[in-house]
Amino acid sequence: MAALVHVELSQMFYYRVYPLANATHNNETLMLLSQAENLTETAKELINESQCFTALKDAIEAIHLEQKAFVQLVHEKHLNRATGLLAQAEAEQREASVLLREATAFNATEAVGNLTRIMGELSNITSYLSTGNSSSLNASSIRAELITIRAQLNSIRTSIIEVKKLQAAAARAMLRSSMYINSTSIFYNTTGNAFGAYKRIEHIYNALYRSYIVLLNHGYNDTQLYQLIQQLQQLLGSGPQGIRSGGLSKISHSIHSHGPHGSGNGKGHKH
Repeated sequence: MAALVHVELSQMFYYRVYPLANATHNNETLMLLSQAENLTETAKELINESQCFTALKDAIEAIHLEQKAFVQLVHEKHLNRATGLLAQAEAEQREASVLLREATAFNATEAVGNLTRIMGELSNITSYLSTGNSSSLNASSIRAELITIRAQLNSIRTSIIEVKKLQAAAARAMLRSSMYINSTSIFYNTTGNAFGAYKRIEHIYNALYRSYIVLLNHGYNDTQLYQLIQQLQQLLGSGPQGIRSGGLSKISHSIHSHGPHGSGNGKGHKH
């Protein structure tokens, strides 16, 4: 009776485990199940021959093999899951590394801080997935964390693109103002008309100030634009006499010395 019960249990385990093993194409597991099936068939024959004790031993051995096959399948499933998550985490690491280089190059300080934090989180995840016990893997938690990180990286990428656009706008405003200031300096040196030069500088200042405020309203403060605005304010505060005293030539010389928007000097930052 005991032998028959174990044969039935063996058959039940076999039909539950075999579809899983067959789906994964795991040859080692399929071989274990094949051995278990042979033992179960032998046990059935032994029962018919009234060799119940031997049949019981074979049926128990078949069950052990089926259990071993099942454990291997579960372990492989965890390993595959861990491998997939590790590949995803490493892909996010590469993406974050590229974004960090861009953010650093464009002085996007907020993005740099967030990316540094994310890189630390990804380092912890990849370390855990590489060395942790796959059987105790909390895949859903890690997957949720990676989804959150992906959303953060998308947001940071958008913010870096915005910083690039704002820096380009600041560079255009600076270049335009520099050209007008240089032409005004040439105008004054040629004509000696301080009042005419003063009115031109007033126009340049107003246009530059409007551009600066637009950038500021987008959370971007360009230090080189701000410095030029201060210089122009000081010059305008002195009236035409400031131009006669060499104030315009000083500003023009300063622009020539540092370039219209020299790197490392006029980079703003995203607040």
